[in-house]
Amino acid sequence: MNEKELLGKGNEFFKKIKHYFFPRRKHEIVSKSQELNNAEKLMNDGKYNEVLPILDNLDEEALTPSDQLACHLLQSSILNKLGYYQDSYKIGEQAYQESQNLKSYFQSIDALVNMSFALVWLGDFEKAENLMVKSENLLKSLTHESSIDIEQREASIAYVNTAISWFKGDMNQAIEYGKYSLELREKLGNKHEIAESLYAIGQAYSFLKSDLDKTLEYAERCQVLAEEVNHQQIINFNRLNLGIIYYLKGEFEKSLEFLKQSLSYFEEINNIQWITATLNNILTVYFHQGKFELAFKHAKKSLKLSQKTGNNWFIALGLNNIISTLRLKGDIAQAQKFFEELEQLNNQEDNKWIESLYLLTKAEMLKDSSRIHDRAKAEEILKQLIQKEEMPNIELIISALIDLCDLLLDELRITNDIGVLDDLKPYIKHLLEIAEESNSYWVLAETYLLQAKLALLTSDLKGARKLLTQAQQIAEKQGMHRLAMKISIEHDNLLKELSKWEKLKEQEITLSERMELAQIDDQMKSLLWDRDLSALEYSDEEPILILILAEGGVTMFSHIFSKEWSHEDDLVGGFLSALDSFSGELFSEGLDRAKFGRHTVLMKSFETFSICYLFKGESYLAQKRINRFIEQIQNSDEIKETFNSFYRTHQTIDLKDNPPLKLLFTEIFIQKNL
Repeated sequence: MNEKELLGKGNEFFKKIKHYFFPRRKHEIVSKSQELNNAEKLMNDGKYNEVLPILDNLDEEALTPSDQLACHLLQSSILNKLGYYQDSYKIGEQAYQESQNLKSYFQSIDALVNMSFALVWLGDFEKAENLMVKSENLLKSLTHESSIDIEQREASIAYVNTAISWFKGDMNQAIEYGKYSLELREKLGNKHEIAESLYAIGQAYSFLKSDLDKTLEYAERCQVLAEEVNHQQIINFNRLNLGIIYYLKGEFEKSLEFLKQSLSYFEEINNIQWITATLNNILTVYFHQGKFELAFKHAKKSLKLSQKTGNNWFIALGLNNIISTLRLKGDIAQAQKFFEELEQLNNQEDNKWIESLYLLTKAEMLKDSSRIHDRAKAEEILKQLIQKEEMPNIELIISALIDLCDLLLDELRITNDIGVLDDLKPYIKHLLEIAEESNSYWVLAETYLLQAKLALLTSDLKGARKLLTQAQQIAEKQGMHRLAMKISIEHDNLLKELSKWEKLKEQEITLSERMELAQIDDQMKSLLWDRDLSALEYSDEEPILILILAEGGVTMFSHIFSKEWSHEDDLVGGFLSALDSFSGELFSEGLDRAKFGRHTVLMKSFETFSICYLFKGESYLAQKRINRFIEQIQNSDEIKETFNSFYRTHQTIDLKDNPPLKLLFTEIFIQKNL
């Protein structure tokens, strides 16, 4: 050992002796605790990147054991929020051992929660669940402790269980856990944690893809609160969720706005996993807008990043995205090169999901071929995929079914063989069942619209109208309002052309010509990729007459908007004479509208009443007005009593005698507020 090393060893020895006989004074320890308090405050303010340097620079020897524990818990939490899950788990494990030594059992639960949350993102769900069970059992033993401390941990455990349920695919359970964590956190008043629970609930709802208006309510509440408390992680996670929600609603520009904001944040903190996930969502929007160059650009970037992670699941998805985009661009040669990479990946990886994705991609490549043999092979592969007992992803089944329907429609167009329609029907039925089961409501509504167009091929006009009504109801109920508008316009157009379709029954016209008239090619594009409805335009209707009928068709309220009608008894009389046939057809056939000359009639029943609305123009906003009118009536005890009193007095309702009803009627039908 040289002199320098000996001197160093001596200094280290005397330093230890000094600490032993002359420990840190109390004020020095307090000073370090103040730094720890400052770090906690910065964390609560959402300034995560400022917290770690403070914690890293702390002289842990100067901290009390309890402050060391607090420091490690804080480090573990921050690393979770920044996406460093391996490091978070490791430090959480250290904090757990320290808490056990100190018999600080609430901190033991905090450490277990951090460890479990990290494991969720690392994909070890079984171990994450075991840690949650351990934390729950420990919490049950602390019955004599502060109820606030207990509820705080209950909320944290429920929040992590939300994440576990989400990754395991049990969205209903995720929502249940999320709502329980939200209930406790609202009681405790911690706004940061309330925002986290709101995000978790909104994310689970968006994955379910059902009731997107309710989903959006949670996401918007989350965003307002997260921005108020500067919770940067949740602000940007929730922006990603908002992007997905608006994509599902068909509002692509809003979707891209939020997705790009979240991407900027994930790039700033260099979280490759979330960058890749966000890029995939952005390219999906571009793909469904038909912007294939932009989709391809983002797909290449996503694939490059996924290759850095070494995760073959992400790599396979990236390759599939690039191939799909190139196919629709018409660049089959380049698509083939990427397909060969996917084929090589499938050959070296024993993964059912990757295998199914490879087979679907192969079928789609063959489907693009002009050769009969290749298209027959594509049909064979698609049928095999659909019949697989253990299909790893329901979205792949949906894609396979849509591709198969597209192939059969091509065959129908070429052969003009009505028998192909019989082959097609079971696959459409299967597609409807799978779409409903998986809450793929966009596909469900679009498939009903396809069925309606196919019904026109056999001149089943009432069947087509009934299917259009079903499709619009699904889209509207699930908050996909632009899609509902598109379907409503299709229905209006069919009503205008009913006489043309009636005449076609008697004419000799081929099935391929009927398919062109029914615009079936356009509908298949909507199912395959073309979902951009931003160019849709709609306008207010021109109201003519509204009636509210009691049981037996007795008029209890009427209002004429049009001056022309108010002076023409024949017009009103003719309409009232036709009303019985309208109501009979609409209610018995499951329809919602009919034509009366140049006008449209909408009818809807509620409780023991029916509303009949006659107007000129488009039906979409007219129907929304009727629905809102009924909803407000049902929500007002005073207005409901006015309706119910009709049965006692048999007097028709006059607006001037009913101010609440007059106010509602004026707002919706005169001022046209929605």
